[in-house]
Amino acid sequence: MYLGKRIHPPEMESFRGVLNQAQEQWINSRESYLISVVTPVFGGGVKAGELKCQPTIRNSSVRGHLRFWWRATRGAVYKDVSELRKREAQIFGDTKESSRVKIWVSPSSPKQSSDQIELKNVNLPSYVIFPYREFYKKNPSFSFDLPYTFELNIQLQDDDLKKELDPALWAWINFGGIGSRTRRGCGSLYCDTFSPEKTDTVDLKAWYRKNLVDYELKLEPNPEREWPTLSNEIQIQRPNDQGIISAWGKVINVYKKFRGTPGFKKRSLWPEADSLRNITDMAVERHKQVHPKGKSRDELFAFPRAQLGLPIIFRFKQDPKHWLKLPQEWEPYDTTLKPKGKNRLASSLITKVIALNEKKGVGAFIKLNQPQIKELELSITVDDKESDHKKQTADQIKNKPISERDIYKKLHYWKNPMGSTDDVIEAFFKSDEVKEWKKGR
Repeated sequence: MYLGKRIHPPEMESFRGVLNQAQEQWINSRESYLISVVTPVFGGGVKAGELKCQPTIRNSSVRGHLRFWWRATRGAVYKDVSELRKREAQIFGDTKESSRVKIWVSPSSPKQSSDQIELKNVNLPSYVIFPYREFYKKNPSFSFDLPYTFELNIQLQDDDLKKELDPALWAWINFGGIGSRTRRGCGSLYCDTFSPEKTDTVDLKAWYRKNLVDYELKLEPNPEREWPTLSNEIQIQRPNDQGIISAWGKVINVYKKFRGTPGFKKRSLWPEADSLRNITDMAVERHKQVHPKGKSRDELFAFPRAQLGLPIIFRFKQDPKHWLKLPQEWEPYDTTLKPKGKNRLASSLITKVIALNEKKGVGAFIKLNQPQIKELELSITVDDKESDHKKQTADQIKNKPISERDIYKKLHYWKNPMGSTDDVIEAFFKSDEVKEWKKGR
């Protein structure tokens, strides 16, 4: 056995030099951010419908969020999907290219502080957490550990990538979050590097506009893009030293009031309920008269709230003894509205709180520019034991096409919630509910 000195060929030494240089470059480009979760995180558990006091924050999940917000910010400059995907692959990698960005989360732990938010006895917005009502019934003493702090580490292969990543980080931390239902304010985040500075005179609209300029974000008013992009439209409440959970509750309440918009005797001023009564030919006696009066035949087939996210499940309250009457004298069966050939479509309206620190925040509504919905479909769940009438009605509405025209339709009847526009979010931003909320009330 030869035990002499090992000789390295010149080529190996040269290769090692390249590796060492590359490794040093990666180490020097590493940045770490301390991020706090400031509203409850829903989803992300091992079991569906199960909540955890301390959220599990995965590297892959954070990477996915940053890719989405990169597309929504820096990606808005590209005109088509092929250009977008080409640049995205150069940054985040794909099946052919390796990623030039390394992302990982350091082991996290709840922040131990006397200022820790107590959520055990706080009434969270039920309009947001409804998918987890059953969990709460079974676990009435459940509470979240907030704020929950973790360290996000990012290494960039090239210095020019910081220009691409920083806007995505800024948008994710202020308008996104962790877990599910982030567009309704769940899993919101705070990071002193990207969050607005808390002052008594903070002007968040000016802060928003300044960041659009600093990050060189070219956001068009109504871009024809096949992916969601951040818009220039944002509504922010006047700062009034609110706690994050309190501000969040007010944001959701404003949205809930607009989306419900009850009229006379609690009948909705939106057209969908009467549209379903019309196409199924089902209605209790007191609802056979359309509400409000004056709806045209065309307005009895309109589904504008689809713009706020899908699916929508329409549940009609039946009379206690409805089974004694003919089905035509019942209210319609529970009906689901969803995109044609798909199960869901995320809302283009973000309702949330922008954190000023780990305890204080300001309510905000942010619009995402998304492609217009082309076609919807209705469905009624039936099984073999259901009545023939329900099966026939399910078949009837399944074959009823709902086109783009039925979704984006100007309504002209009295007190309609859409006003003079066919854009639900524009109508929402102009609503009395938002005007009052913006005053800090």
